Amino acid sequence: MPVRFLKNLSSIFRFALVGALSLPIVAILWQLFFPLPDLWLHFWTNKLPFYMLNSIVLCAIVGIGTVLLGTSAGFLMANYDFLGRAKLEKALLLPFAMPSYLLGYVFVNLFQFGGPIHTHIQEIAASSGFMNIPWPSVRNVYGASLVMVLALFPYIYMFSYVSFRSQSVSYLQASRTLGLSQISAIFKVTFPIARPQILAGLALVLMEVMADFGTVEHFAVETMTLGVYRAWFGMGSPIFASQLSVLLLIIVAVLIWTEKVSRKKATFVALDGAKIKVRQKLTARYAILCSIALWAPVLFGFILPFCYLIFLCFEAGQFSKLVSFLPLLLSNVALAFFATLLCVSFGAFLASGFYKYRFRPIFRMVMGLPSFGYAVPGAVLSVGILLSFGALESFRTTLAVHFPFLDSVPLFSGTIAAVTLAYCVRFTSVPFHSLSSTFAQIPPNLADAGALLGASRWKVFSVIHWPLLRASAGASALLVFVDVVKELPATMILRPFDFETLAVRTFLLASDERLSEAAPAAVLLILIGTLPVMLISAGVIKSNGSSKIES
Repeated sequence: MPVRFLKNLSSIFRFALVGALSLPIVAILWQLFFPLPDLWLHFWTNKLPFYMLNSIVLCAIVGIGTVLLGTSAGFLMANYDFLGRAKLEKALLLPFAMPSYLLGYVFVNLFQFGGPIHTHIQEIAASSGFMNIPWPSVRNVYGASLVMVLALFPYIYMFSYVSFRSQSVSYLQASRTLGLSQISAIFKVTFPIARPQILAGLALVLMEVMADFGTVEHFAVETMTLGVYRAWFGMGSPIFASQLSVLLLIIVAVLIWTEKVSRKKATFVALDGAKIKVRQKLTARYAILCSIALWAPVLFGFILPFCYLIFLCFEAGQFSKLVSFLPLLLSNVALAFFATLLCVSFGAFLASGFYKYRFRPIFRMVMGLPSFGYAVPGAVLSVGILLSFGALESFRTTLAVHFPFLDSVPLFSGTIAAVTLAYCVRFTSVPFHSLSSTFAQIPPNLADAGALLGASRWKVFSVIHWPLLRASAGASALLVFVDVVKELPATMILRPFDFETLAVRTFLLASDERLSEAAPAAVLLILIGTLPVMLISAGVIKSNGSSKIES
């Protein structure tokens, strides 16, 4: 009887957790029952077409750019050996530690009219007799796209690199035997096999683009996410903001559906005993060209912006103020660590339920509902959480008339609890996807054997499942930690008035054109994210092992 009770209790907790993580989305969808035709007519006439067009153009440019850059880098790194390859294998993931909005601040500060580069070129031109050289504006959709490509291409690089490295050389040998040239075999065999992984990375990139707030705000690009923020705080209409959020959710849902359908159509069979792929050693000329081409995105996407921020710290005398940011750094790390712990715990709990209900499709579908949280932009998520907490607080006020002790129950809106909930809703899907895929690879008879030997469910999990899940949980924790540290819109909207993170402090200062004052916080923000990224990079390299080199 106690064992049966505990089983039922764990199921109740799982469904309660699914309900809590899905509550903000339900709160947004509920607002559709309160139509606002006048606002919609005004918005459709004046703003919505521009928001939609800018979002589509931004997604198209960033998607094409990241696929070309990330896939090319993954293919070259997986198949060829050249000068500096060992260092590049770790360095190509470094831009992942650089938030796109931070890269955008540096880009605008350097290349805008009157910036250091424009001033220097103008001085050189003036000394040669040329005056008033035309200078294009960098604050547009193309500038924002360039910044996002440099910041987000590591997603596709990581997926494509792992796919290219794991492909059997037998595929290429069979295609060459059938008369295909080397170039034809690459485009007809190698890239199609890697397509599901590339599309998975592209889906993440496009979701990041749709969720971005800091970059598009700084580049004055009016997107759907910026529209949600302005509808809430500019027009003062949370209901309309939530209804506008539904449009954004539909776009994201289409992206997820497209990626799922594309992956279902592509199935490949792994070959047992397949040979290790041999890396081809490039000649000196091609090796130098390849090294330069691959170091360029690392240089412009991480090294130069980071060095420029350090330079600003010294130039403006801000470097000594790094010590004053230590309390903010510690609180930021503590919050990120706590949120990461919750996300990984919730992800593991839900993944175990997803595995447990593998023969019950409806329950399995319910367990997978929170996995869509990562696709929800931070601004949209904030709207849902504020609406949910507002409804709960109204309900508490109503009950307090009859139960006065409820007045002492603390409010949740504008507290760390609201910020932490936003992190959990958005990032629990990262460990959930990783751990559920690992659970699927564990033979069920292992747990059955433990149960037959009299081991409790906790004993089976700790002795059999956890050692197999530990690597996936660690990688997921690192990814969640980096994402939490970089998260901007949800933190900025939901944070208490007396609370800031490094990302919020950087945004508030940089948006007021005070990048020199924001530089110390930006440097610390990058340093916090760099260590987990290096650990992820080492894990990717280790998982793929060493490869042979062919001259």
